[in-house]
Amino acid sequence: MVWFHGDFDEVSGSPKILADLREDGEIISRKTVAKGMRRLRIEGICSKRWRTTTVVNSAGPYPVDAVKREWDSGALNHTWVTDFT
Repeated sequence: MVWFHGDFDEVSGSPKILADLREDGEIISRKTVAKGMRRLRIEGICSKRWRTTTVVNSAGPYPVDAVKREWDSGALNHTWVTDFT
């Protein structure tokens, strides 16, 4: 595993190393490769960082409850509601 990790500037993770090992004829599972990498303290580098895209404003105003929680008014097509989440 160390050879494959070093051959690619030490950026390869377990999926790439697993593919390389299988190309060389090794019969090994994905979990075994990941466990071996953890044991050897080898980590792949992920170029994409996690970004939070939702900004929650807890102090912001809530929408007006136009139907006053009365979903069934007794008449057809009188009250329509939806959820935009």
